[in-house]
Amino acid sequence: MLKLIQRDLRCGLIRWQYLIAPVFFIGPFLRTFPSNHNTNYTDYLMSVFAGNPFIPPHGIYDISFYWLLSVCGCLLINLDYILHDLTGPGHQVLLRSGTKRGWFLSKCLWNLMSCLVYFAVFLLTALVFSLLDGAEVFPIQLGMFTRISFRHMFHRTPTATKILVVSVLLPFLTVFAMSLLQMVLCLYIKPILAFLCCLVLPFLAVAVKSPLILGNGAMWLRNEWIHMGVFRIQDLLLGCLLWIAVSFAAGLIRIKHVDVLGTKE
Repeated sequence: MLKLIQRDLRCGLIRWQYLIAPVFFIGPFLRTFPSNHNTNYTDYLMSVFAGNPFIPPHGIYDISFYWLLSVCGCLLINLDYILHDLTGPGHQVLLRSGTKRGWFLSKCLWNLMSCLVYFAVFLLTALVFSLLDGAEVFPIQLGMFTRISFRHMFHRTPTATKILVVSVLLPFLTVFAMSLLQMVLCLYIKPILAFLCCLVLPFLAVAVKSPLILGNGAMWLRNEWIHMGVFRIQDLLLGCLLWIAVSFAAGLIRIKHVDVLGTKE
């Protein structure tokens, strides 16, 4: 299994596709840069995963294109490796390893690391724009640009820890849960259909007020630490962890029965 992990981390993380990851964040960053207000690093962090406020009764459905791109960009990058590893060379690796469970566990670890790399690119790209803008990096605190852009949303001023949780940690868990779900669905249906199924979740999250719908965790505009009377942090965390656990269990069950190689074992 160690060789499987080494191969997945080497082949799955050292790929040119990560070079296009900044494109998925550049839209919100360009709206923030250059700013007429005193911006800081936090402004850039919070510009990406703001999401949409709740749609009022009889309101018009609206989804942020830049938010959707940022959430689903990691799914596209990971889908490329999944497609490659479920065909051709991937079959040979599984055949030589002789362990379906080890193969699946290795893919789960790669998936986690890939999402970490995606968010590392997010943080680094935000830092680059901040430096180009001459913005302050530290301390982590609510910036004037964010206060003005979302002036009706801030019923309280979040601390540095709360800002990092709602703008980085929760979006990361949400994206990882969606990516893991996509990978597991690839064992049941065609990869492109698995991607489309996961693509539905952000659209559904905008319309449905439930922490169990993946996507709500990646919208800090719906977080109790920012806006009173909406989702609690523990509910959003539980929702993400529940999806991760269910996807992992479903993958373990499926991998025992699926004939990945196309031959009867």
